[in-house]
Amino acid sequence: MEPHPRTSPRPDGLRPVNSPRPVEVETVDAQPQQIRFHDRGAAGPLHAVDQIDEVWRVVDEWWRPTPIERTYYRLTLDDDRLVTLFHDTVADRWFLQRY
Repeated sequence: MEPHPRTSPRPDGLRPVNSPRPVEVETVDAQPQQIRFHDRGAAGPLHAVDQIDEVWRVVDEWWRPTPIERTYYRLTLDDDRLVTLFHDTVADRWFLQRY
């Protein structure tokens, strides 16, 4: 049950929506080649990248102690799934981004 919309939000009642999830990515020349998703802590099978459809870079909040530096990839996998991943270049980690 949702609270009345005029009720002021409570900080402890908030939760992020569509948070990025960590994934394992094998790369060749810094390009993703294979991806392993994790579901509830269990590692799934490796999926080959059939095609890199789009690549873009985001550099933001440069004034903060930890700026945002990400390279996004829109990919088609071997099972015809379309996914968006990003590589956090500051932390050197890969994430699945859901919309």
